[in-house]
Order: sequence, then structure tokens, then C-alpha cells
Amino acid sequence: MEANNKTYDFIIVGGGIYSCCIYYYLKKNNPESQILIIEKNTKLGGCIQTEKYNNNVIYELGANVFKLCNNSYKLIKELNLGDHIAVVNKKLVRYIYHENCMYPLYLSFFGYICFPLISFKNKIKLIYKILFKKYKHVNSYNYDISIENYMKENFDSEHYQFLLLPLIYGSSGGHGNMSALSFFSRNLKLVNNNKNSLRIWNDKINEMDNNSPNYKSNLINFNKNNLTNIKKCSQSSCAITGCNDDTQTWRRPNFIFATFNFATFNFATFNLSTFIFPIFNRSLKFIKNMFFSINYRLFKYFPMIYSNVDNKFLQHIEEEEKKKYIGKTVSLNCGLYEFIRQLKKHIHEKDILTNSELNFIEKNIKNNIWTCNIKKNNTEINIYSKNVILTVNSKMCANILRKILPIEIKNNLENFSYSSLITANIYFNKEDIKIPDNLFGLLSANINAYILGCFYASNMFLNRCENNKILLTLYIRDNNLTYQNDDQLNKTILNNLKKIFPFNDNVKPTILNVTKWKNILPAYSENYENKLKEFLNELTNQKYQNLFVDAGWITGTSISDRISSAMELSDYIIKKNII
Repeated sequence: MEANNKTYDFIIVGGGIYSCCIYYYLKKNNPESQILIIEKNTKLGGCIQTEKYNNNVIYELGANVFKLCNNSYKLIKELNLGDHIAVVNKKLVRYIYHENCMYPLYLSFFGYICFPLISFKNKIKLIYKILFKKYKHVNSYNYDISIENYMKENFDSEHYQFLLLPLIYGSSGGHGNMSALSFFSRNLKLVNNNKNSLRIWNDKINEMDNNSPNYKSNLINFNKNNLTNIKKCSQSSCAITGCNDDTQTWRRPNFIFATFNFATFNFATFNLSTFIFPIFNRSLKFIKNMFFSINYRLFKYFPMIYSNVDNKFLQHIEEEEKKKYIGKTVSLNCGLYEFIRQLKKHIHEKDILTNSELNFIEKNIKNNIWTCNIKKNNTEINIYSKNVILTVNSKMCANILRKILPIEIKNNLENFSYSSLITANIYFNKEDIKIPDNLFGLLSANINAYILGCFYASNMFLNRCENNKILLTLYIRDNNLTYQNDDQLNKTILNNLKKIFPFNDNVKPTILNVTKWKNILPAYSENYENKLKEFLNELTNQKYQNLFVDAGWITGTSISDRISSAMELSDYIIKKNII
């Protein structure tokens, strides 16, 4: 490996989707910036890896689907992948597997009430406690309670075992000792995390804006104007309703209908225009929406009849298109690696260093340049950069930063627990195995489950294989099974699969892959959030200036999380004039 005396603007450590995205966004802002991606494997993509079998079977080695958000949708459109979005059929059903039986779980209130594994009494108790807030909020604990203990303390053990444990298996491969705060905020995104935000770069941008002199001046003027407007609005409100100013009522979305009461209406102060105009405006809005809906369908199917289309109409069309996808569970027609393939078109080959590993980094205080010691082919070399972005897990992070981190924080990062998983794609003839026709996938509710979950991949996306075949993607707990040879492992997988979906002994399915992912997902063990907070606070010290650490264990593991955080870090870097 030749010496490299060049000083880069950025060195990005790790070659997953986050690294590809941050490269794309930084280059998009400044095409002249010098960036190098260091990846220890042979190709980019991280846990996003798509393969083909016989040119007509598409299967994923890692991540399979993700939920689309505004930022991931925006990136898809920029990469010209809008026509490649594959939405999972919403009629397919999730199943919970428990003690050799499968139980459908319909994603609706009625489906929850009918779910047989949880007693009706416990369902009523949970609904009552949530409605009347008869439980302790997960953010109110002074200590880090586990998800299992939290559910037993506040609700019941049935909801934990038959709903949350399967979700833990499906989102992290972890156990019930996972931090309740981490699970509800990071995996399910049901609560805000009061210790560590998942939007760390967005928060830093807001902090910069709040501390700027222009912002403070504008805020004072805004508050003055806002106070005047509130007074005017409250006077108008009292004139219509004959009631006193009630700011809580004013904020309600159904304000007009909640406060307009004919029994207390004051006819002496009645103003016809204030009564007629809201009705007129609603009617006008309804007519406009109807007109747009007609135009939208005509434009979609007969675009040739529209010779001149203004930007406002096109923006409206884009918003309507986006509504069809945001929040949906999706993949791409040719597999998720199409993301990486399109991003790579924007990455110069000379800016990718594969089969290489970052050993450690140190900073030269005099010139504020980072020295990056790289290992490749049993040799070491130093590469220099103004900025370093680490996108690796906490254990690798601790090793890379071992020369500059305090020993206690370094030990905390090394001791964060992770789940190791095995993924297997198995290919059957349709007549050889019994599977519900409406199956989306299943998650296990067994305490010591071997197969944690399964996707019926060819049912979710019909183009994944021929109609007379079945493609299953299994997620398996890695209990030191790496020590088994391939034949033993394959036999173990099929024997456990047969307990869920029966098939005869003479059936010989095709095992397309068995992929072992070591330390792939953070398990958020006890006191995780406090220890993470200590690390993030440490990074605010001056000696870490121009070092950025962002990975799934900090800002979320989903594909949309990774894309959003990469976009926000690039915005932060641009706002700080680092590039």
C-alpha cells in the first residue's frame, strides 16, 4: 500500500448506506471536496446486500424492508428510483408463533381485541390505564428499567410475552432485559427519549439558530407581533361566542365547532361576515380540491393534453404522489441494493478504499489535522484528514478512539451489548410446504426461540420468484452456531422451520444462503442511555473538534433513520461552514 500524503476534507469510516448517503450529500453541496470512504469488506452496502439466483429469484442477505419517511422518499426521487418503489400488500397479515401454533394479529383495534393470546381482562386493563394515564411513563424513571419489568410493573406479563417480546426479536434480536426507554423510543418510536435524541444533528442546528444574534432579534419581534395577534384573535373569538378568552380552547383543532353554541350566542354582537366567510372558504377549498383531483387524474393518464403546466400544479401533484408512499412498508423492485448501486454512481472509484480497516486516529493539535492509521494487507499507513466521520458500532469505535477516549467511556462502549443474527433464504416448490396464503411474516413469542421471525418474501413482493415457488427469509438467533459446519447448520435450520411450516422429509428445498451477521444490532442493555449520554457529552470537548460519530446505535437502525441522520449531519456541516 503506497504512502498517501494527501490531506482529505473528510474520511468516512464504514461503507454502509449511511456512509454512501453522507458522501452523496457532501459532494452535492461541494463537488470539489476531497472525501475517502474506508470499508473493511470487499464492497459497499453494509447490511444491505441483494443477490440473484438463476436470474429470476431476488433475495436479501440482510435488511429486507423499511418504512418510508419524507427524507428517504426524497432521496429515492433524487436517485430516480421513484418508479422502483415496491409497497407491501396491506392485506397481508402478521402472525405470532407460540407453542407450535400461529395466531393472526390484524393491525386494527378490532384485530387487537380478537387476538387470542392475551386475555380480554388484560386488554381492558391496558386500554383503561392508557386512556386514564394510570401507568408510570417510561421517561419518569430515575433508573433504567428493563422492558420486561416495566410491563409487569405497569400492565401485565401477557402483553410483554405475546406482543413486545416478538417485536424485540423482530427489531433487535434481543431479550426482555432491553432498556424500556430505548425500546419504546428507538425501536417502536412511541415516546420521545428525554436522555438522548435520535435527531442529534438537527438539535445542534436548532441550537446554532437559537444562539444566533439575528434569531434573538427576530424572536423578540415575533413575540411582540404574536402577542398583538393573539389579543386580536381573542377579541374576535369573544365577539362570536360570547365567552372569555381561553387559550387552551383556542388551540383545539375543532375550535369553531366546540365553542359555537346557539344557547349562549350573543346576537347583539353578531357579525354576518364572520359567520359566512368560514363556510364560504371551506366550500371554496372543497371545490378546489375536487378540481385538482380531476386534473391530477387527467394529467396522470393523458399528460399530452397539458401543454403548459405551472410549477404550483406540479408541486401539488408531487405531494399527492408522496402521500401514497410515506409511512408505508416498502422495498425496491430489484432489491434494496439498488439504493447502493444508484448512490455508487455518484461515488468516484478513487474515493473508495475497500478491504481496509481504520486502526486508530490521533489529532495533530498544531494544524488541527487527524492522523488515520489504516491497516490493509498486513501493512499500515497513515492518511490525513481535516474531518473524520465514524459510522461503525460502539466496539469498533472504542478501538479506533482508544488513544484519546477516557478509559471509563472506552470501556462503556466496548461493553455495549449487540445481537448476532443468521439470515437464511429458502426456496420451495409451492406444493411442498403449507403456508397461509395471506401471510406477511411471523414473529416468535417463544422465550428461547431459535427462529426469531420469518418473511414470506415472495408473497410480499410478487416479482421475487416464479408464481409456483415460495421464497422465505428467516431470521435466526446466533447461539454460537457459527461453530457448526454448513451441513449441520442447514439441517438445524430446516428441522426448526418444519415445526412452524410442515413439509415432508423427502422435500429438498434450496437453501440459497445462510449469512452470519456478528454484532449487527444494538441490544440496548441496562443503563444504555446514561452511558451513551456520557459518550456524546465527551465528544463536545474541544479535542474532538471535527470528529463526527453517527451510527445505528446512536440515531436509529432503520434505513430511513440512517438516511435522515446522514442528511441532517451534512446540513449541520454545511451550516458550520466546515466544508
